[in-house]
Order: sequence, then C-alpha cells, then structure tokens
Amino acid sequence: MLNPDKIPNENLKKAASLSHMDRWAEHVSLDEIPPPDLVVAGSVAVTRNGNRCGKGEGYSDLEYAILIELGHKAVPVVTTVHPLQLVNSFPTDPHDLPLSVIATYNEIIEVDNPPKAPNGISWEQLSDNDLDEMPVLKELKNSK
Repeated sequence: MLNPDKIPNENLKKAASLSHMDRWAEHVSLDEIPPPDLVVAGSVAVTRNGNRCGKGEGYSDLEYAILIELGHKAVPVVTTVHPLQLVNSFPTDPHDLPLSVIATYNEIIEVDNPPKAPNGISWEQLSDNDLDEMPVLKELKNSK
C-alpha cells in the first residue's frame, strides 16, 4: 500500500513506479485490503456490450477474482482505448472481466448490461507454477 501522506511530494511520481515503490510501500495482509470502488483495467480490444480482451496473461481477471474471493462485492470495471480498439466481437471466457464503462478520446460508452462478473477464482485452471508465481494465490488457497 502506498500512503501519499508518508511520501515526500517530490517522490510521489517515483513511488508510483514498480521499480521504486518498495522504498515507500507498506505490506498489508489479505484481510487488510480495503474494498475497491472500481477497477481500471488495460485492454487490447473491447466491444460496446462490455466484453474485454486483455493482453492474454489474465492478471487483471485474476486480481479481480481475488477481491471477490476475499469477500469484496463486484464493482464496475472501466477501461480506456483508442476507437480502433472497439470491435464487433471476439471469443470470451467465463473468468473475463466485464466492462461497465469504456472511454475513448471522443466518447464515453456506458454499458447498460455488462456480461456477468466472475464469482471468484477458477482454481482448476491454475497450476502449481501459477501459485508459486503469485504467492497471494497460494496464501488464499491455503486459507480456504
């Protein structure tokens, strides 16, 4: 967790970078993660009905599922894209994040009926290697 009150103003930008954040970050346990109000996810392609294609690694989907597993409620997911990234369709999976709002430089698309949000982690799709790469997953699985 980064607390801006504990970071000198001249270091705020640096503290927000992955390569420097550890200097100011405070480690928090899973049960200390505050509930989010919304999630901002990067997207490669999106549809006007709220489907999202990420970069293919599934981290945004998994991080959202972790929040659900922790008991947090589903929240809106928003993204920004170039208008060329708006497409008609593409294949989706049940664990994909649905979008509530899509922002381009020339319009804001509010999705009236987004696809259903994932209801947690699809544990059967994760390997032991996945659990080793993301210790938070192993911790969460062991706590069940």
